[in-house]
Amino acid sequence: MPRCTNLLGRFVNRRDRLGPFLVKIFGIGLKRSRTICLASGLRYNQLISPTPLKKIRYLEQIVRRVIAPEFMLRRQVNANLFFKYSNGSLAGQRLAQGLPSRLQRSKTNAQTAKRLKVDFSKLS
Repeated sequence: MPRCTNLLGRFVNRRDRLGPFLVKIFGIGLKRSRTICLASGLRYNQLISPTPLKKIRYLEQIVRRVIAPEFMLRRQVNANLFFKYSNGSLAGQRLAQGLPSRLQRSKTNAQTAKRLKVDFSKLS
């Protein structure tokens, strides 16, 4: 049996657990991951290795119905950020400078802004 399997376009170690893996996918949080596992008839902490391939494919179908593909969600987020930037709003200016966009303090709350790191020149 192979050590890795392909689930939703990602290689997964078969020793991983199902629920925590789903949380790693962009657009799926903890609550949605639990709901998807419940709908597919699988346990949240179930190992991927004993899960039959038929069940894994059924799980993929449910995830594809529930959320848009990952690249579409990322594109939508980037489009929203670019709109703020091109609109000339204060939030867009602060995003371009790498600061928190909702006027929070930057001494202790700059991590969110640092994670965004959008290159607006590529988006235009």
